[in-house]
Amino acid sequence: MGPASTWPEQSPEDGIKLATILRNQPLLEHLELRSRKWDMDGWLSATDLPHLRSLVAREDEARWLIPGRPITSLTFLEVDKVPEDNAWKELTASSTPITSLTACFIRKDSISPFLKSAAKYMGALRSICICASSLRLEHLGIVYEGFPTFKELQSLSVALPSRHHRNLQPDNSYLAALRMSVQRGSPSTERVTLDNLEALA
Repeated sequence: MGPASTWPEQSPEDGIKLATILRNQPLLEHLELRSRKWDMDGWLSATDLPHLRSLVAREDEARWLIPGRPITSLTFLEVDKVPEDNAWKELTASSTPITSLTACFIRKDSISPFLKSAAKYMGALRSICICASSLRLEHLGIVYEGFPTFKELQSLSVALPSRHHRNLQPDNSYLAALRMSVQRGSPSTERVTLDNLEALA
């Protein structure tokens, strides 16, 4: 496994300085930009970060970092809207298909339209994880009603806050409905689970 980097939570550095640091990390494979929004537009060249395979970032940051790099795993932070068509083109311009997507939503109402849009642009997805602190068991219909077709999907995980996850039974009717809906449209899906949101943080 190659080197990884997580940017410090309270860094005073700006986007230009961060880009300078990243340019000097040619072997970097995993990058997390969690603590704040960064503006690196134009500060990284197409030859920087040639081995970056896994990215945790917000939409704007991902649009700057994905094109031309071999990113296969993307974690989207603070999702509150569906990316526009031109944004999707940049988000899917990696040199290898993105096969793993984790989307962390600010509002649960964004989940369904985001997934439907993602299905149009990210056809190679094999694994999807959906996170939202406002999501409850009774809200799972937002996820499974009209769940779009992902032809390559093998695994879907929905992360719930621990207070809702801890009492979950294996035969829960919400989970059963979720499995049925997902596997109807994406029959290759082998695993549909409800996970603990706090355990994934």
